[in-house]
Amino acid sequence: MTAAKFLARARAGHAASQNLVGFMLFFGEAAPKNRAEAHRWFHAAAEQGNVQAQRNLAVMHYLGAGVPRDLEEAERYFRLALENAHAGPRFRVYESIGELVERGGAVVKSEQRPGEAGYVKFCAGCHGLNGIAAYVHSPSFAIGERLEQSEATLLRSIAHGRGEMPGWGNKLPAQDLIEILRFVRSFPAIYEFGILQELRRPPDLYFLFGPMRQNPFAFQPIDEDDVERAIKQKRR
Repeated sequence: MTAAKFLARARAGHAASQNLVGFMLFFGEAAPKNRAEAHRWFHAAAEQGNVQAQRNLAVMHYLGAGVPRDLEEAERYFRLALENAHAGPRFRVYESIGELVERGGAVVKSEQRPGEAGYVKFCAGCHGLNGIAAYVHSPSFAIGERLEQSEATLLRSIAHGRGEMPGWGNKLPAQDLIEILRFVRSFPAIYEFGILQELRRPPDLYFLFGPMRQNPFAFQPIDEDDVERAIKQKRR
């Protein structure tokens, strides 16, 4: 499982993985929820200068989310994050911890965006609803895995398959594949906001796929009529 992969990296001192493990534990995303442990891993990453972890700690202490409310500690970590954020252009800069909390949250909207429905139905079972993969061999898009590749390369992977991933080119129109890829590319920007965001929740009907190598029968083409019947049955 992905949790084990990133936990091993975190224990080896990899700051980005330490922050990710903290994120997973904070929300119970691909790992059991444990905010005390999340706080510990955010600290480990923050001490190495990880801006996301420093902001996560600032928010935890500001809101009293899983830890006692401590505005002095919140301000200290916010200032550290602010200093380190100027080292690179990726992070959006806020002038105060209050502004960060008020305006910085990347709330996942209830209405679906182009590509989201296709991603949830066909991709999230391996890559995770919020871009944190369910399986160790699947890239986690939230932290940008595989997203350094070109559009053409990624579209080929989606259309024709790659490694244990089946191809979708003979099942979905080309425009759907393009919209799914655009949606996938939004995950790192959302993950940047850390624990401020509201995570995408599983739908009523949600398919989990195992790696093809482990179970060659894990993927079965989805019968839309069966899906519709299952939804109607659930609503009764």
